[in-house]
Amino acid sequence: MKRLLFIITGPVTVLMIAFAIANRQIVALSFDPFSQAAPALGFELRLWMVAFIPFLIGLVLGGVATWVATAERKMRRARETRREVKARDVPDPLAGVPAIAQTKAPPVSGWRRLLARFE
Repeated sequence: MKRLLFIITGPVTVLMIAFAIANRQIVALSFDPFSQAAPALGFELRLWMVAFIPFLIGLVLGGVATWVATAERKMRRARETRREVKARDVPDPLAGVPAIAQTKAPPVSGWRRLLARFE
């Protein structure tokens, strides 16, 4: 999957950079359809910025929309799991155990594991 992503994004990135280099001239971006000489809302930007800014805004908005949809699905799945656990009415096996005993021991690092072999 990572190779496919690289195969697609690599050439697209090269094309975007080539577009930015080839279109460095400044253009007038106006949001006023009635006055071309003195627009109420207008900017002077490089042409490549006019193309990339909407692309970046769409990228961010798409990421946020995906994140919201995924979060909603995860919350729904968590609620269903909680309902299933309550429906089973299974007692918690760690109910009487102190919290410190419930934690796992930290993983043994590589050099300690190596030294433990020779003990």
